[in-house]
Amino acid sequence: RSVIDMGTGTGILAILAAMRGAGPVTAIEIDEFAHVNAVENVSLNHHPEINVVLGDASALAGVEPVDLFLANINRNIIVGDLQVYASRLKEGGTMLLSGFYEDDIAIVLDEARKHGLEYVGHTVLERWSCLELKK
Repeated sequence: RSVIDMGTGTGILAILAAMRGAGPVTAIEIDEFAHVNAVENVSLNHHPEINVVLGDASALAGVEPVDLFLANINRNIIVGDLQVYASRLKEGGTMLLSGFYEDDIAIVLDEARKHGLEYVGHTVLERWSCLELKK
């Protein structure tokens, strides 16, 4: 399965996806320090096939649609960029969104539906939520 890890931070989810056999894997990070750290972690874990990109949602323009789209970013960024995220998800693909509070699920879900994403379920841990969507 192909994967995009948006807001990759340390790159841990991208690395895990590659370790589990995913490919291609694209990891995108806006913060320059975190990007450098992700590149280093990918190298240390011997996964040169992971493409680590410095940028925001505009960096998705050249990325092929994927089977699994991960984003652990705050609610405002997710809502603002969800149209672009949805455009990079294959039909039948899964999107996992996290980094926002349980109280924000309805806001994120409302925006997701506008872009052809359907609610599958969610989990909550100490008010933080993870929302699963399907295209």
